[in-house]
Amino acid sequence: MIFSSVYFIFFFFPIVYFIYFILCKKSKLYSCIWLIISSFLFYSFLSFKSLTFLILSIFINFYISIFFDIFIKQKKKLLIFGIAFNIVFLIFFKYSNFLLDIISFLHQNRPKDLDLISLVGISFFTFTQISFLIDRYNNKFKEKNIFHYVLFISFFPYVISGPVVNYLENMKNFLKRKNFSIKINDIERGIFFFTMGLSKKILVADPLGSFSNKLFSINEFNAIPTFIFSWLAIVANTLRLYFDFSGYSDMALGLACFFGMTIPFNFNSPLKAHSIINFWSGWHMSLTNYFIKYLYTPISLTMSRLAYNQNSLIQNLFSFVFPTIITFSVIGFWHGPSWAFAIFGLLHALLIIINRLWRIICKKNVFRIFHIIFNRFYWFITFVAISLSLVIFTTESVNSSILIYKSLFNINNLFSNYYSPGFFIENFYSILLILTALIIVLFAPNTIQLSKKITGTTLTKKYFYKFYLPLVFFLSLLVILSQQSQNFIYFKF
Repeated sequence: MIFSSVYFIFFFFPIVYFIYFILCKKSKLYSCIWLIISSFLFYSFLSFKSLTFLILSIFINFYISIFFDIFIKQKKKLLIFGIAFNIVFLIFFKYSNFLLDIISFLHQNRPKDLDLISLVGISFFTFTQISFLIDRYNNKFKEKNIFHYVLFISFFPYVISGPVVNYLENMKNFLKRKNFSIKINDIERGIFFFTMGLSKKILVADPLGSFSNKLFSINEFNAIPTFIFSWLAIVANTLRLYFDFSGYSDMALGLACFFGMTIPFNFNSPLKAHSIINFWSGWHMSLTNYFIKYLYTPISLTMSRLAYNQNSLIQNLFSFVFPTIITFSVIGFWHGPSWAFAIFGLLHALLIIINRLWRIICKKNVFRIFHIIFNRFYWFITFVAISLSLVIFTTESVNSSILIYKSLFNINNLFSNYYSPGFFIENFYSILLILTALIIVLFAPNTIQLSKKITGTTLTKKYFYKFYLPLVFFLSLLVILSQQSQNFIYFKF
């Protein structure tokens, strides 16, 4: 059961919300328990076997945080144990067979794969609990209510695929209220974000995926795909990933709004970026901010001290280059147990380092002319770099990626007859959707900007709620009823 399914939209969520509405007026505790039960039920629909391990992880982390106040002198050791437990827990369930592959490669002796459960959302709820332990250790808050903690980790809008939430920033004010309540403004915001996310997923991401998947099933090809098709497909793939990821994030945000909870925006027009650095400031922002706060910054500060009183080259290597490589390597592996994801992370680390170096060079008067010359091409260069890097992200295979890269730069294959002469006619609607999606990405306001325009009683708000939102919801529903919606891509992470 996913957010874009008929069962969720017309059965699960209305029932959960109706009972929550009744319980709100009676007891905050009952409301909280009901949301926990609903969240566990939602999680079990996706993977019932995983539920036991989710609950186990939650309780172990909660009691580690409680022990901070009991065993004060052992507090640091408890934190180290808590972080180690979560990392080992994550590695065991997600990376065990990958590590066995490495052992097999090194020793030419293939151990038997472990038949492990694939825990849904493990990357998200594990890292959320690590941040909770760190902030709790630093006395940023004192949460001792087990129901509050269980709800914080398991809340169904984000437990599977984020965004990555922070207790202090996103949950404390919600959980500390005397009574849970339902407000009209929250319902309006919930309808807006959920419908916008649903339309992104159903009307844009899924059709783009149907087109781009023709390229990414390249192992089924009898020949290298055409040059033109390959470039159209990787542009479609980039747009598809954006609309799928941001669509899920908008729907999660909308569902949280219904309950009066604020969770972070995850995408802020990343494909408008004129540099890789700017791209990452708007792409999966909750994850990026998490790694900057809990990994990059501590590493950078520690390594900067090691390079103290050294020349500027050494200082930059220790304070920026090495922390960037480490952080993006972890981000790459965070997505999954594959060398393809590691290469994706390292590639973006390299691009960010080049981007930083270019900015330093262009500040010097002698080289400022290069900035003036290339300024108009920055968006195009950034978009192409992103699209190329997402090839290996999507295939999750180095060999398949190499085949696709060959097709992208095989000029001799420009007019290949591998596809029928009527290629553009056959794919007219797909090409039109690619162009439309590209125009939306570049020129239309994003969800964050739109949400600010529909506040109060403005004409824009009336238009959105009376015409636009009902229209796109109805169109999305027609598509959902006519064909099964594809899973959100981030479900597998």
